Amino acid sequence: MVQLTGALSRPDIDESSVEMVRDIARTSRVPAFFFYAPMILPDAATAQALLTQPEVARAVSKYPQLTKAVVGVGAWKEGQSTMADAVTERLIAIDASQLQAVPEIIAIVYGASKARAVRAAIVGGFVTSLVTHDAMARELLALA
Repeated sequence: MVQLTGALSRPDIDESSVEMVRDIARTSRVPAFFFYAPMILPDAATAQALLTQPEVARAVSKYPQLTKAVVGVGAWKEGQSTMADAVTERLIAIDASQLQAVPEIIAIVYGASKARAVRAAIVGGFVTSLVTHDAMARELLALA
């Protein structure tokens, strides 16, 4: 179980990627590769410095070995993405080419308003399986 992004700290979310990876790995009885680092950093130099930290480097080194990834998809609009208002600089996260190399990418998405973003992720090769609800499915079919 490998953490794909740094933690995004928000007051309205109780868990971070660290706790999720650790808990799922413990339940599944598999090794956990997690790190304590923010997802969003103020500049590229800080991001590069964090990527050299042993815990971060160890998790990132596992990206080429991933067989499955679980991701979220948000529309790039306020209120529809945990990232849209937060990203202004550099990220600690799996990059696009690394993610596309994962054989199975499972997106968990809620909110029919994100259908265009989900469709773009599917067409772009960033999603191979989708877990969602009826309204999203109908909206995706309407876009096809």
